[in-house]
Amino acid sequence: MKKAAPLLATCALLLSLSSAAQYGTPNCKDSCTVTVNLAAGCGSGIRVAPDPITVPRSNTTTITWNIVPADPNGWKFHESKGILIQGLDSYAKGRFKPNASGNPHSFVIEHQNKGPAAFKYDVNLVKGTETCTLDPIILDW
Repeated sequence: MKKAAPLLATCALLLSLSSAAQYGTPNCKDSCTVTVNLAAGCGSGIRVAPDPITVPRSNTTTITWNIVPADPNGWKFHESKGILIQGLDSYAKGRFKPNASGNPHSFVIEHQNKGPAAFKYDVNLVKGTETCTLDPIILDW
C-alpha cells in the first residue's frame, strides 16, 4: 500500500504534463477564426476547430466563430447566445465581451487572458424552432 501512493502520484504527474504539452502551444493569438461545421445537420453534431482554443498569457484576442458553409440547411447562431461562456462568475468578469458581427453565420467575442484558466462555452445554433448545442473549451495559458 505504501508503494502504491507514490506510483499513483507519479502517474498523475506524467499524465498532467503530457496534457499540458498537448495544449500548451497557443493556437489563437491576436485574432483567430474557429470553424463551426454541421456536416449533415444537427443529427451528426456540431464540430469546431480548433478545439480547444488556446490563448497566450496577457493577450487580448478577437475570436470569430464562422459556420461553414455559411448556410448549412438554414442553421445560424442564436441571436444573443450564439457563443455563451459558462460560469461567468466574478473571477471571469471582464475576460469576455461579445461583439456583434451583424452576420447570423458569424459570432465574435473579444477575450482578455488574465491568467491561467479553462472555460467551457456553448455553441448555440438555431433553425426555426430547432436548437443544436456543443460545449467545447477555451484555455488561457
